[in-house]
Amino acid sequence: MGKKQSEELKKETQEAVIEEVSEAEIEEISTWQIPDKNAKQEKDKTGKKRNSSDGKGKHPSMLRSIQGILINISIVPLLILGVILTVSMAGVLNSNMEKELAETLDVAANSLYNTYSLLAPGDYRMDNGRLYKGETLLTGKYEVVDALKTAYKLDISLYYGDTRVLTTIMDENGRRLVGEKAPDQAINWTLNRDREFFGESVQIGSEYYYGYYIPMLSRDGSVVGMAFAGRPVAEVHRVMLNAIAKAVVISLIAIIITLLVCMNANRHITKALQSIQKYLGLLADGNFDMQMPINVSRREDEIGDMARNAVEVCGALEKKITTDPLTGLLNRRACNAQMEKMLANINRDETARMTVTIGDIDYFKSVNDTYGHECGDIVLKTVSDILAEEMKDKGIVARWGGEEFLVVYSAHIDDMLGDLNEMLWRIRSHIFDYEGFEPFQITMTFGVNGKAWDKTQDEVIKEADECLYYGKETGRNRIVCTDGRVLLPDGKFSTVAAEINKAQQQKAGESDEDDTEVPETDTDEA
Repeated sequence: MGKKQSEELKKETQEAVIEEVSEAEIEEISTWQIPDKNAKQEKDKTGKKRNSSDGKGKHPSMLRSIQGILINISIVPLLILGVILTVSMAGVLNSNMEKELAETLDVAANSLYNTYSLLAPGDYRMDNGRLYKGETLLTGKYEVVDALKTAYKLDISLYYGDTRVLTTIMDENGRRLVGEKAPDQAINWTLNRDREFFGESVQIGSEYYYGYYIPMLSRDGSVVGMAFAGRPVAEVHRVMLNAIAKAVVISLIAIIITLLVCMNANRHITKALQSIQKYLGLLADGNFDMQMPINVSRREDEIGDMARNAVEVCGALEKKITTDPLTGLLNRRACNAQMEKMLANINRDETARMTVTIGDIDYFKSVNDTYGHECGDIVLKTVSDILAEEMKDKGIVARWGGEEFLVVYSAHIDDMLGDLNEMLWRIRSHIFDYEGFEPFQITMTFGVNGKAWDKTQDEVIKEADECLYYGKETGRNRIVCTDGRVLLPDGKFSTVAAEINKAQQQKAGESDEDDTEVPETDTDEA
């Protein structure tokens, strides 16, 4: 009956294909660049427009794609599994209920046969249209069949030959359906072949029944009639549908709970991917100050690997973008960004201090000309190492260009001059011994600007650079401050004006010596 249909439906459902997503699609997310839809359009040096984003923009199609993928790999299989389970349970319930019903009907029919065998000895016989068993009249006596109906909640019938004589089945007018012939299948199997018969759709009157027929035998072993027990198909289907409905409800509850768990897991996955997306967006804009959320980087799955790889890429990229490849110091671009933050801080906080210093290696060209550019690189690296070591936890140091270095202290000018002088002394004292050349030493000149507040970055650097220029013009190997002080190599202070006068006098003296002529001797006159 429904068993064959349910098996076919189950087979068709099991053949459905669930489209799965590969790991490569998830890992590909780490390479996506997510532009902000509200990003301003800027022009680069080539004149082409590019997107400027703060890294917070979301790529709608990407997010929908990720959420769709997660839904497909979680919800769709669950729904298909729910359908399979429902169909399977329906088939199992149908099969079990039919089997159980057949057994119950068999017991009820045998109870009818055995009850009459015990109550009335003798054979069944028909006399003047009335059924007797031995001398006991059965026609019109419904006590036994009614009692069995009450006990088993089934309809009971007794057939003599192929005709129904006693029954609990009523027509629409409330009369018992006696005098009707049995179905052909029951006659063929039970009356003619002396075999029990179970029918899944036996018509009795206007209704269909699950019916069980067993042969009733006389003392000589011949079949004289049939005992019947049955239950209406519609009633059985109602019970079956109720049982299936309960099973479906249980399945739905289980599926909903599983879906909630999957949705929660999907939410965490999507949130983690969005964190990585935001991180990569900020990284694409050159913002290296962001932090990957700890709960994402500590995940022990592919997403956690992706997050850790993104952090490693950020570190490597930051180093490549922000540091000078030769010296390892900050490059000019990174230094500008750091100085901008420091200037904003001192303009916002009255207690904050900042001193900007520009240093230049004296006569560096002669080092390259005399010892070669490789030696010049060694000098630059050595000076950079000394600057970086001395400036640790005191501020920032950057290679400003060529042999120039920018040193920014987070301190007042009076508090840092001693440290700067110590640093200059270490540079002066270092002896360079390069590939068989005579050992040599170098000196540096520094220009210092201790008045950075209420000024632009360019103004602060320009004033420090002017001090450096004065130092170069007045003898080098010294520290020149914007307040007019000059710290000489011997550790004593002078002034810019005094040093300029001294330099001018020295130049004037050299000029006088050059202008003195030696008188010629007239040998003839002598």
